[in-house]
Amino acid sequence: MSPSVLFVCLGNICRSPLAAAILRKQAAELGASIKIDSVGTGGWHIGQGADARAVVAGRVHGFDLADHVARQLSEKDLEAFDLILVMDRENHGQVAKMASDAQMKKVAYVASFGTNPDDLDVPDPYYTGRFDPLIAKLEDCVAGILRQVTAEQ
Repeated sequence: MSPSVLFVCLGNICRSPLAAAILRKQAAELGASIKIDSVGTGGWHIGQGADARAVVAGRVHGFDLADHVARQLSEKDLEAFDLILVMDRENHGQVAKMASDAQMKKVAYVASFGTNPDDLDVPDPYYTGRFDPLIAKLEDCVAGILRQVTAEQ
């Protein structure tokens, strides 16, 4: 059975959809089969597409967000995914409020897989518009995630 990875951010319109798109592309390039999805801890954007700025930045870097539809984290997600990756401490706290102790063992910070794991928070570009640095950080972190997930297969 393929491993499964869930990315979690605040609204599911910027960071987590970009991370999922990056992992999809990197996994496809390696021929790795991974179930990949993304969610938000908040419900403000449910049913909406990715932030237009994220779509443009993703496209510039070769990542497709055109089919993304925002959704909110559910208890089913906590059970269904092997690895649940949060973008920052706030997201971690929100997941911890919903998850059992056993489910929390599957939760990690996205940034903990990057080359600079001392900074656990992946900055939210929603208010700053800084998508290029976000994508660079996510590409680095996702490469580490992919190495771990494929090593476990």
